[in-house]
Amino acid sequence: MTRMLQHGDELRDVKDIPSLRVNDIIESAVNEGGQSNLPIRLDGVSMDGLDRLARVARRGLRAAAVMISGTAIEIIVVAQSLIADEQDRMLRALCAHVHKDGSMGSVERDHGLGIALRRPDGSIIGALCAIDSPTRVWSDDDRALLVDLAALFEAEIELGAEIQRRRAAEEAGELITRELAHRIKNIFSVIASLVALSARGHPEARDFAGQLGDRIAALGRANDFVRPHVGGSSHPEAQSLLGLIEALMAPYQDAQRVRIRIEGQDAPVGRSSVTTLALVLHELATNAVKYGALSSPSGLVTIKSVSNLTCLTLSWQEQGGPEIEKPPEQEGFGTVLSHRAVAAQLGSTLYQEWRREGLMLRLEIPLQRLAH
Repeated sequence: MTRMLQHGDELRDVKDIPSLRVNDIIESAVNEGGQSNLPIRLDGVSMDGLDRLARVARRGLRAAAVMISGTAIEIIVVAQSLIADEQDRMLRALCAHVHKDGSMGSVERDHGLGIALRRPDGSIIGALCAIDSPTRVWSDDDRALLVDLAALFEAEIELGAEIQRRRAAEEAGELITRELAHRIKNIFSVIASLVALSARGHPEARDFAGQLGDRIAALGRANDFVRPHVGGSSHPEAQSLLGLIEALMAPYQDAQRVRIRIEGQDAPVGRSSVTTLALVLHELATNAVKYGALSSPSGLVTIKSVSNLTCLTLSWQEQGGPEIEKPPEQEGFGTVLSHRAVAAQLGSTLYQEWRREGLMLRLEIPLQRLAH
């Protein structure tokens, strides 16, 4: 059990009250002993949160001292630099009684007023108690304040628990994403190995197999950009817009580099934007290979960026592929996902125009969001 004292002057304004922070006490204990076994959290509530709760209770009740006790922790806030031994004894006894008794309301005893601190499920994990002079008469407002403070304590516990649950869910999602990315990468490696193995028995296909293997490897690298929080840290080319586009389009480019034309102004791309842009461009290129300009030997794609002081316009123009008679009746999952990602991450909108000669797409991105 660790006793922590904080002191101030009841006669001065609250903002002028000197204090010894809980963290300072912990740091001091660590420096003196070399290591510390002091707990830094109590059921999802930070030490600073407990400290603030005790201070608010002492100021609101104008009590001589306030104590928060719980498993392996004690926090005491006093009005003077020291608390009398008798007051200290009665305050500890009151907290022990409240903790054990578990009354749903406030408890008054030995010039003190206390209330149990509970988890949202009702289980008791500590007590909040205040003590004053023998002449003190605790009012209904004092009791109501103590009840409200206990409710705030429970709310902070629930908030801490919710934060922990969300962190656990995020970590689980990140683990699944990494595992999926690892398996996809393995699939690309297996396919490339099968191509190389098959070419060994057919020397006449060696050049073709080499080119195909290079495309598969490039496709695997492009897939990395679609993974969250990976592109910006692992690939230097992803730090600029034209570099990112070049890397993503490499699997679909021909030897003469004329099937896909990339032109215009460059701009910095932040980590948060890399994944979204990679998702959109990867989806466009995949659809172009399946149904659009890149499905035809004579087809080509022009990607152009134009920037002004506040906004960058990125356009995608397909030509030379199968003629488009009418827009598709239903959008695929990848297209829907691209629209949502662009709106949420880039603060932009995808504008599509299904021209007869090929798809025309425009994306206007605020430069501030692009660099984020």
